Amino acid sequence: MPSEHPFDQHLKQSFDGFEPDVQPDWTGFERDLNRQAPQAPAQVHAGRGTGRLAVAAAVVAGGVMMWVAKPMVEEQALEQWLRRVPDDPGGLLRRKFRYQTMQRLREGEEPDESIRW
Repeated sequence: MPSEHPFDQHLKQSFDGFEPDVQPDWTGFERDLNRQAPQAPAQVHAGRGTGRLAVAAAVVAGGVMMWVAKPMVEEQALEQWLRRVPDDPGGLLRRKFRYQTMQRLREGEEPDESIRW
């Protein structure tokens, strides 16, 4: 059941766009590899394919790590956000009583002066 609570909407907006962009710049990788050994012997050219495979594997591994780590990062962000909410039950109770008193006064109820707190 989807929730339409404002808190949930705030969380969705906070995490929107959080996922990092892990799209590699293959053209840049190719240019850097070609620049490093333009006149290299055939053995180096054969090794460059292995190097490119290693770079691709590293990019994929980084993307997988971000995919695995994302839920943990989101949970930490949520916990950090919740820690900002003040933990003051007494203050919440005072505000509740003040709110209820204001509601009764708006409805036209007269304050009871015989009760002394």
